[in-house]
Amino acid sequence: MKNIKIEDSFRKVIPTVRLGVMQGKVIFEKKNEDLWLEINNYTNSLFLEMTKEEIKLIPRISDSRLAYKKLGKKSSDGYDISSEALLKRVFSGKNLFNINNIVDTSQLLSIMSRLSIGIYDLDKIEGDITFKIGSNEDTYKSLGKGMLKSEKLPILVDQTGGFGSPTSDSVRTCISENTKRVIMIMMVFSVINLDNILTISKNYYKRYANLLEGQIDIIQ
Repeated sequence: MKNIKIEDSFRKVIPTVRLGVMQGKVIFEKKNEDLWLEINNYTNSLFLEMTKEEIKLIPRISDSRLAYKKLGKKSSDGYDISSEALLKRVFSGKNLFNINNIVDTSQLLSIMSRLSIGIYDLDKIEGDITFKIGSNEDTYKSLGKGMLKSEKLPILVDQTGGFGSPTSDSVRTCISENTKRVIMIMMVFSVINLDNILTISKNYYKRYANLLEGQIDIIQ
């Protein structure tokens, strides 16, 4: 299992911060039709549960927004919580992004759990991982948002620099057709049963990405 820690100074500001981690071997597919059937069924059911205006009031999302505020960031300044952004996309009448089976499974798990989830190519991560309060030195090229300014942002870093946050992940560590091993990291600011969510996540990756040698852990 990859060595991961949460920076002490981060924990002092957000005492509830934790990471839910899963890693293992997977098989890449451009699209999994069974997965997309489940995604479409689930996203359709969301309209019976809530309205678009209620998304920001969901406890796990509001806790993430509060964590950003305590660190000095505002989601309204373009630093959206990824789980919130995915749900807003659904309620705007748009489909989730079809990237590949590995990323698409992560998207489904994110809207189901209401948590920000990063999925990374494990072989592209250099050395140990730290979850910390970002600085200007941690800025990285993100997926869909250009250069992500990481100052005061909750951020995952390795020996090379920043590669993930609850807002957007990096191009450097993204999933590709050459990906063989992944690490999924849930960035959590709420007091919840992470064991159950991680077990569900592991089962979904077995079903839709042929996960082998799957390991799960909670970092706190």
